[in-house]
This record gives sequence, structure tokens and C-alpha cells, in this order.
Amino acid sequence: MLIDNKPVTFQVVSGASANIIPAKIVPGHLTPTSTIIVMWNEARVRSLGTGRMSIHNPKNKNKYSVEFYVVDDNSTPLLGARANQSMGLVTKRSDNFARIAAVAKDIIHTYSDVFENSLGELPEPASLKVDPTVKSHIAHPRRIPLALKEGVKDIHMKAPVYI
Repeated sequence: MLIDNKPVTFQVVSGASANIIPAKIVPGHLTPTSTIIVMWNEARVRSLGTGRMSIHNPKNKNKYSVEFYVVDDNSTPLLGARANQSMGLVTKRSDNFARIAAVAKDIIHTYSDVFENSLGELPEPASLKVDPTVKSHIAHPRRIPLALKEGVKDIHMKAPVYI
């Protein structure tokens, strides 16, 4: 690809949600931003700003206007998923994806007796057998994530108390 008639090699990343370019390549004015970019390895990089640049593809002679987050380090310029798809570098094949809602409806229809609102009954009495050679293990209670705490508190308050 070319930026200001200078060749720039981009890394094409179909899983990235942003386009990144180092400051040394950016020719013009930046719009300030306080965005922190989280990389694939969970490294955090502070963005210097954003800038829209015209990229020329010499192979198909098309020009694209792409918005980049500008970073201070010497990293490889990166094209994210949306830019890749709009440039035709990566295609998304929707025909390879299953419709989850349709699959769920099929399962509910096929096993409708399991999803009724009443309690079911096992065909024969069940028994629990414990292997005496296996050492018992007590799992310590886990902390409840902050996002789920209110919901768990509501369930706990509604639960019947048995004496």
C-alpha cells in the first residue's frame, strides 16, 4: 500500500477492531484522543491521536480513506477487520455460520418433553455410588464477580429458608 506515494507494509489482522499506525509514518494533523489500545497480548498502548489517511493500493489502483489510531512506538502498521473487508483483502463468508436461534428452536421442538414447565421423572430409581479409593476434595467457595453480585443477592433473598 502507498501513503503519500511512499510504500508502507501493513499487517492484515482480521480480528482487530482498529487500525494502528506509528507516528513516524503519519504525514499530517492528528485529532487528540485519550484512547488506550489493548493489544492481542493484553499490552496497553496509549494512542497519540487519530488521523484519517488516504491509502492507495497500486495493485488494483483504488484509494481508500482509513482512520488510524496513531501510536508512538515503532510497531508494524496494522489494518483491522473493517478496513480489510472494505478493501476486499478479507471476505466474511456468512454461508459458513450456523444460525444459533434456528438450532435452539429445533432442539426445543425435538425434545419438547424436557423443556416443559413441570418436573420430570426418571424412568427408574437412581442410585449414587462413590468409589472408596478416591480421596474426597472440598472446593473452596469462589468470589462472585461484581457484575453478578446484585442478581445473586436477589436470588438469595427470594430463596426459601428451611428450618
